[in-house]
Amino acid sequence: MQKESAIEVKAEDKLRWLRRLDGDRGWESLDDHRYCRRCGRTFSGLQVQLVGGTRRHGPIRFVCPTPSCLSTPADWLYPHESGAAAKSALRFRRPHVVRVKYARHVLGRGKQRATWTWKLRHALQRYLGLPV
Repeated sequence: MQKESAIEVKAEDKLRWLRRLDGDRGWESLDDHRYCRRCGRTFSGLQVQLVGGTRRHGPIRFVCPTPSCLSTPADWLYPHESGAAAKSALRFRRPHVVRVKYARHVLGRGKQRATWTWKLRHALQRYLGLPV
């Protein structure tokens, strides 16, 4: 159950906050619709509630307009996305930082020097599971 009351903001400010806090999906206007994976409801940007923002209640964030749903923008999909597309999107890992060290030796692959670009490419290939 949501215990926090929604923060009242102007429409243009709400759209700006939606664009800033929902990094996964773009918001063209407040009339854009999203589908909540947790409660199964479709809603518009006008219905989304902005809560938090104080020390007592945590950071400012958007929550689903359904009273008993605690989903955040990470749980919202475009209405045209199917369940299979949503599951396949969850399969991919979130990006992470790859630390590139300076190579002090020559590699055995045709005596190619390990430059930072080669090491970055190699690390990303290993991370994504591509052939090295």
